[in-house]
Amino acid sequence: MDGYTESGAAGGNIIFPDLHTSGVSGFFGGEASVAFDDVHAILRLTCNTEDVYQTGSTKLSLASAADVMGTQSVALPGLARAHVAPSLSLTGGNLVQWSIGYGARLGVDDGTEHHVMLGARINF
Repeated sequence: MDGYTESGAAGGNIIFPDLHTSGVSGFFGGEASVAFDDVHAILRLTCNTEDVYQTGSTKLSLASAADVMGTQSVALPGLARAHVAPSLSLTGGNLVQWSIGYGARLGVDDGTEHHVMLGARINF
């Protein structure tokens, strides 16, 4: 992010310095499927990691400050996240095809995200 200086704060304008970061993200996983007559089941499991924004700090200063007392060191939290994503999908039918699925992301922001999918299709 390019640095900039605020304006219009009548003596309280802050100078924000340039911020740069780099990181890594990736995933790996697997999938297994099985068929029982007209019903197909697919189980997926992936492990994901993101470490794009690393923990750091920066110094902010008042634009009108002529002294070091007008500066403040600010901690910048990292946004590293890792999560596991299991999912199960079932599909079946002939003339009327149906599908149902459930997926989750475990460990996202110290919690769990749930995803449910329902679908139907009529063939002519």
